[in-house]
Amino acid sequence: MSQYLLDIRWEEKNDKVDVLLKPGSSPEMTALEAGLEAQVFQIVPDEEENSLVLKIWNRDSRPDIRRQYKLLELLHSYGMPVSRPLGWGYDLNGNQVLLTPYDGAPVTRLGAAVVRKLAKMLTDIHKLPVDTEFGDLLPEYDFMFYFYPAIDQHEDIKRLLMPLLERANLNHHSVIHGDFNLGNVLEQEGQYKIIDWTNGQLGDARYDIAWSVIVMRIFAGERNAAVYRAACLSATAYTDEELELFEAIATLRGVLLSRGSDLLKGKDMLKRVRNILNENKYLTADVIV
Repeated sequence: MSQYLLDIRWEEKNDKVDVLLKPGSSPEMTALEAGLEAQVFQIVPDEEENSLVLKIWNRDSRPDIRRQYKLLELLHSYGMPVSRPLGWGYDLNGNQVLLTPYDGAPVTRLGAAVVRKLAKMLTDIHKLPVDTEFGDLLPEYDFMFYFYPAIDQHEDIKRLLMPLLERANLNHHSVIHGDFNLGNVLEQEGQYKIIDWTNGQLGDARYDIAWSVIVMRIFAGERNAAVYRAACLSATAYTDEELELFEAIATLRGVLLSRGSDLLKGKDMLKRVRNILNENKYLTADVIV
């Protein structure tokens, strides 16, 4: 796999890449758990350097990795907890690649202190000034088109969603991550980093928070989610009712994405989603999960 690294055409890189690829070097590449969009490898250099991570977008997804590289640079310069980008480019097959430090593994150990930390990390992102380079770098997307693919094929979801969006008065006033969940937060020796900025954009912070709350309820349990939700509300001026509305919007997206996939496989997952549908005053249990 060392030859693979040598064959990459680097569009932007720092000196870490030059050290990694110096003549005679033979870094080891080990596959990590792959995501839906890309393969991920841990790279161990010859010398006693810290490990690196190479992400290769060799599947159907073709995000703008140059923009993601620039965004990570900018977020890092503002002191945000993100992986510092080291280089990006193309492999021989034209697949985009991104090199970052190895910043640990996805968060698995939770507790009140940890989930409060995660809430602060996300809400701090939302406070970044969008009238600076962020506004120039980040796109604005049509909310329904971007987050609800093929919604016209799911009339039951669309019928519930449309009045909620009208009520929500969506905006594009904040830097948002777009998919903040435990799989996109790495932990190493008590340090946390937010990764996978493929969905980074100018959007509505209320939705960004609501999506993360719903995902935590489903995958990390009610207790952790309740502490996390309270911490998000405490760090912002949003009301409980306001967030409940956006949680309804986020839940419908989760149901949509789960159809035809294994996103919510297992009885416990389905039970948690049905509980959310039952408890949220903007939703109905009639939605097929």
